[in-house]
Amino acid sequence: MAKHTPANDLADATPLPASFHIEVPSRGRKNARAAIVPPSIVASGAGEAPDYSGLGIPAEAVPALEAARVRLAALGRLETSHVYEYGAVIHEVREAAPDQATFAKWAKKILNLSRRGAENYVAVHRVLGPYRSRVESLCIKPSTLYLMASARPDRIDDLLSQQEAGRKFAVKEVKAILREGSEPEAEKRAVSRGGVAGLKAQIAEKTTCGIAAMMDTAVNVLRAIHIALEPHRRGKKVPKDVTMRPLIHPARLLQKQLESLIWLARPAGDGDQEVDVEPLSHDDDWYKLWEMLEKLGDYEGWPLAADIGTWLSDTVVPQLEWLVGDRAEKAAAVIAEMAKAAIAKRTKSEKKSRTRVAVAKADRGAKATKQNSLEVLSAAVDAINIRPDVDVHLTTNSGVSQIAVPAPR
Repeated sequence: MAKHTPANDLADATPLPASFHIEVPSRGRKNARAAIVPPSIVASGAGEAPDYSGLGIPAEAVPALEAARVRLAALGRLETSHVYEYGAVIHEVREAAPDQATFAKWAKKILNLSRRGAENYVAVHRVLGPYRSRVESLCIKPSTLYLMASARPDRIDDLLSQQEAGRKFAVKEVKAILREGSEPEAEKRAVSRGGVAGLKAQIAEKTTCGIAAMMDTAVNVLRAIHIALEPHRRGKKVPKDVTMRPLIHPARLLQKQLESLIWLARPAGDGDQEVDVEPLSHDDDWYKLWEMLEKLGDYEGWPLAADIGTWLSDTVVPQLEWLVGDRAEKAAAVIAEMAKAAIAKRTKSEKKSRTRVAVAKADRGAKATKQNSLEVLSAAVDAINIRPDVDVHLTTNSGVSQIAVPAPR
């Protein structure tokens, strides 16, 4: 049996030469590789380079465009991951085009895609990039991805959460949700029904709302811990009381939200009238997460003050990041925000300090100039005052007479 190489493994492969020929077999060869290439990519002579000079494409842009064309043809079956690969390649073509009209022309003549089709791929690459791991794990259809790429981030996250909770949407249902911001009418009616179908619908609705609420709580707790760890990142102790008190209630809330979603109610034992709500397993990562939240929400569960920074950084943060998945980056962004704010504050303080120094220096300079002028003037006056009187000797026929004439002032 021939070895199959996943398309993702080819993402960084050296592009095929322009002369490489990709054969498009007849419809009868259903198992052939080229038979599953998307129709929008496959065209007659798909392995032959187009007349780039005839299309008016600058020579310096040809290598990148030809590499993109060959790479798209080599990707094969249009799976969820390939939509992202298509988007990355077509985004490069778009960046190389001088304007939208040129991009539309290149997409059509080189990639055999309409402008709208090309823009769909680029939108998935750019808008849904942060959600890629979640999208690929759900194997969402390309037609649904194109719709999601036009939605607001909160709608995207809500749709993904609902699908992660087990709901499956048709394209028309996704359109209705994005257009109205509400659930399809059929789903609303199912919630009001009884029986297994109504119960499943109710559970799905509760799960959707519960997951969204729990994730919001978890992100807020994680963000707060990142802020509290600022002294630890600078090699200092994290103050226990001021750090612990604001986190106790959110940690307890998060723990209860987790219990409500994944724990099960069952009799405590044979003949026992008590009912226990317990986890499905006491030996998995979800139970370890619950145990950590139990300590985080308990005043007595926190370690000694000297160990708080290490505990939060090495134990609590990794488990919360595991819980929130892709949203961990959003929570961690607060660190960069704090650093940016600190730099801005320091810059402002330094600017004020430089201004004060400049003003003080100018003031001292003015005083020094005035003092120097006074000293020069005083010296000049003193010099005049200490000059001795000048003796003027007049010679007359009768002899010499001495007349004292004061020096001029």
